[in-house]
Amino acid sequence: MAGFDPKVNDLCNQAYDAIDDGKPQEAIKFLEQAMAIDPKNAQVLRIWGCALEAQGDHINAFRFYEQAVEISPHDNANQYSLAKGYAWRDDKEQMLEHLRTAIEIGGRHNCDLRGEALKEPLFQKFLEDPDFLALVYPFPVELKEFLLAYWDLKEDKALDLGAKLLEKQSVRDKIAVLTIMIQMADSVVTDTDDDDDMEEYEHKYHQYYVDVLKYLKDRKMAVKASGERSDFWKRFKLDFDPEIDDEDGPKED
Repeated sequence: MAGFDPKVNDLCNQAYDAIDDGKPQEAIKFLEQAMAIDPKNAQVLRIWGCALEAQGDHINAFRFYEQAVEISPHDNANQYSLAKGYAWRDDKEQMLEHLRTAIEIGGRHNCDLRGEALKEPLFQKFLEDPDFLALVYPFPVELKEFLLAYWDLKEDKALDLGAKLLEKQSVRDKIAVLTIMIQMADSVVTDTDDDDDMEEYEHKYHQYYVDVLKYLKDRKMAVKASGERSDFWKRFKLDFDPEIDDEDGPKED
């Protein structure tokens, strides 16, 4: 396979846009040009499969996904696409194998595909399957609605659901929920131009941070234990309550 070609990449982006606009046949025209430049490009093959899938041609889409994985098996998008192909074929075992590989590869590159998998139409038939859920949804069932709201960027709904979850979840789950709620409140504070909204979310942001400190301190769960000390405490302390000092956070050795 040839190295990175900016022209091929540009044509792939145009093909993606055409698919998103509901014009898969137009996307294929861009991909034909890209294929003429690099006939063994896994990205071109995968996107071609996406265009065919958008047209309802799952049989040929599957063949393109297979070729993409054969050429570039360590690409999470290729593995994810092939998993969709096996889902269409009702081949659960192969679907799970390639979806698991996609999730593992994506996780190494800060790309969490589990939320996308939960919403993927071709995976809907497996939503009640325990093996599928164990792979894409390794959380207590009660967290499902909260996480879906988070992945859908529905901040208000997710924050309300998160507040209810904090009343009954385990300490470990509370930390995960609070951390996500902090991220959402932080995002809203950053993006909003409304002073009242900013004040409301700053208050929530601060309270969630204090709660995270409480749970971590109570259970002696130091962030540094996982090798992720970095700027976690600094980032959540600089903007708020100056009375919170390092006694509340994990200690450095």
